Amino acid sequence: SIAPLASTDAFGGTILTGWYEDPKIKNKKIKIAVFVKSRELRSNGISVKVYIKNINDTKVTHDRKLAIKIEEIILNKARELRLKNNQK
Repeated sequence: SIAPLASTDAFGGTILTGWYEDPKIKNKKIKIAVFVKSRELRSNGISVKVYIKNINDTKVTHDRKLAIKIEEIILNKARELRLKNNQK
């Protein structure tokens, strides 16, 4: 919900956002790529890459800590949805 979706592929398991300027991160843009590698709810079943770019520069770096945090959020939400679905 923080960044505009640029591309999704349900069959390939990818979600890509466009570049997004987070007000909390001054003079930088972020872009997120999510790769779903398995239907199982395991940490190695999903991979997230967070790209960070200075607004005035073309150099792109990665933020592994933020990527791990996003992976955890996705897996926790998936677990919640599974539990909710199993209770029906």
